[in-house]
Amino acid sequence: MKILHILTNGPNADAQIIIDVHEKEHEVEVINLTEKDISYDALVDKIEQCDKVISW
Repeated sequence: MKILHILTNGPNADAQIIIDVHEKEHEVEVINLTEKDISYDALVDKIEQCDKVISW
């Protein structure tokens, strides 16, 4: 399963715990929205390609 984690306020300890657990059994990608050069077109494509999207 492909899981996308979107960090709206940057990384935090709670999110990292869940991300680490998911990485053991799934394909995981993390997008940090606090970073400057984010392509929102690419983000929408990634959302469409994933089976599950989690926003923190």
